[in-house]
Amino acid sequence: MGKEDLRLDESGRPVEEDGGHRLPGWVYGLLLALLVVILLGVESILNWLLP
Repeated sequence: MGKEDLRLDESGRPVEEDGGHRLPGWVYGLLLALLVVILLGVESILNWLLP
């Protein structure tokens, strides 16, 4: 791959081609909320098992 094949963004840095696409913001929010719910559930189960 030659130097002329590299695509640059507006700041002049090379654009990396990873072949994927970023997920929308709401997906990250949903995953974060799910993680919080799971952690709270684990904490409540541990509090119930270990008085």
